[in-house]
Amino acid sequence: MNNKNIITIVIAGLVTCCACVGVLGAAGGVIFFATRDVSTSIAPAFTQSAKGPTTTPAPKVVTTPVPGTSQTLKTLQDTDLPVNDLRTLAMRLKGIPDIPATVAPKSGGYKVGDEEKFWVSNEDTKAHYQITARLVYKTDNVYFFVHRDLSVKDSDVQKLVDTFQTKIYTTNRKFFGDEPNPGVDGDPHLFILYTRGLGQNVGGYASSADGYSRLAQQYSNEKEIFYINAEAYGSPANPDLPGTLAHEFQHMIQGHHDSNEDTWMNEGASMLAEFLNSYRTGAEFSFIASPDLQLNAWDDSGAGANSGHYGASFMYLAYFLDRFGEEATKTLLTKKENGLQAVENTLKELNITDKTTGKPTTGVEVFSDWVIANYVGDKSVGDGRYVYNNYPKAPRVTNHAASATTCPVSVKSATVHQFGADYIRISCRGTYTFNFTGSQQVSVMPATPHSGKFAFWSNRGDKSDTTLTREFDLTSVKSATLKYWALWTIEEDYDYAYVEVSADGGKTWKIIKTPSMRDTNPTGNNFGSGYTDNSGGSKTPQWVEEKIDLTPYSGNKIQVRFEYI
Repeated sequence: MNNKNIITIVIAGLVTCCACVGVLGAAGGVIFFATRDVSTSIAPAFTQSAKGPTTTPAPKVVTTPVPGTSQTLKTLQDTDLPVNDLRTLAMRLKGIPDIPATVAPKSGGYKVGDEEKFWVSNEDTKAHYQITARLVYKTDNVYFFVHRDLSVKDSDVQKLVDTFQTKIYTTNRKFFGDEPNPGVDGDPHLFILYTRGLGQNVGGYASSADGYSRLAQQYSNEKEIFYINAEAYGSPANPDLPGTLAHEFQHMIQGHHDSNEDTWMNEGASMLAEFLNSYRTGAEFSFIASPDLQLNAWDDSGAGANSGHYGASFMYLAYFLDRFGEEATKTLLTKKENGLQAVENTLKELNITDKTTGKPTTGVEVFSDWVIANYVGDKSVGDGRYVYNNYPKAPRVTNHAASATTCPVSVKSATVHQFGADYIRISCRGTYTFNFTGSQQVSVMPATPHSGKFAFWSNRGDKSDTTLTREFDLTSVKSATLKYWALWTIEEDYDYAYVEVSADGGKTWKIIKTPSMRDTNPTGNNFGSGYTDNSGGSKTPQWVEEKIDLTPYSGNKIQVRFEYI
């Protein structure tokens, strides 16, 4: 449910097959890098103060480019991550046959006063539990259910839902597209559940799991639904609540059109939905107070601590919208590519050029201009690009990482996040030259291969399914062992990586368990036994050697697969 976390699993493998002699080698390693399902998203708690990111181990800084890295970077940028489909995964990995894509709708629909049971989850405890809620109000497109033990004024609910129906529903669909309709349950209504116990910093959330049959995900409500935390708002009359409805509805729409979009882009779009509906956002103030946040990578510190990241994502998309217009922004948000690569491809597709140079505008240039706009905020500077015309009262950066009033200044050393910003104020009289020496590259992960120069990497992405599959011929051996080194840091209990074997050409797969895997399943996301949390059991992931006995498959050709979901 958290939209955060960089997750890594690395595997360096060797298959040893013993008859009398015989070795089959799979050299190198596997690195899985990922984030939790973005479609289960949390509205930020903006009342908390700005807080800097809780860092994972620092990536290695490379001053001199390593040969071949440019091609590796291009390969990674051009990779289109496969979307995970819980239905097909459950059929393949759990052996459940013929899971339906939709479920039977409730006969006659719902009437005001009807009660229904719902699964809800608590972000703090990871617990799932069932509650009973009553339908308090309905419109042509909305059912509003309230936890049976909560007391609300019907007039407050009616005003809130009517606002959603007549304003938010129309505005969001016009800009972002339509939601799944009639969706998994065959009902054109979307459900809003007003309940409690979702977590201390949770305003609301939406879960992609609800779009599947319960046969595929045991905690699915089998509905197009999002959840509102009554404890965060106190009453449906809270003036901040409509903004949360706009926020969560965008997530539902995004999940329908581009379900594995990057967290930062998806959350930025949901903040933009609040803005387009003329509701207060607020997280931008946390970001502006501490702008050295990586735009395209978030912490694992919870919704409240991520307020600055919400603000950065929102301000970036608000700037993009202001500078390039509505159609360009719509194109960006529906690109099959994700994150910054979608920005790059949108600029190319629309042939957007720099008004000053006449050259094609790049994503890096847009980021640089945005960083300046956050400080300058003045359309009279340059050609007018350093401003938010659509947000005249946008906050501006006033904090400086360093300053100088007398020059020359001795050499200073500092760090800044990738796609983050530090602002240095220099107010010396005269003409001086500013010399900067820094890294041209940074490693993808904070570790080196266990041996050799290369490793396999799963890439990273939300709601994605990445695999590495190889075939081994065991027809002439009597015993076989798969040996590999693995390193991972995976969002605990939400994402998992598996080792699987197929002896029938990939028709069926069996998950193989190792001592480092877990078969517990608190969130319903574990398909069997898988890697989760950090390898080695400490805060810093460690290389772990794993061994799997493949002797039961001797005499066959088999496929071995590493899969991160």
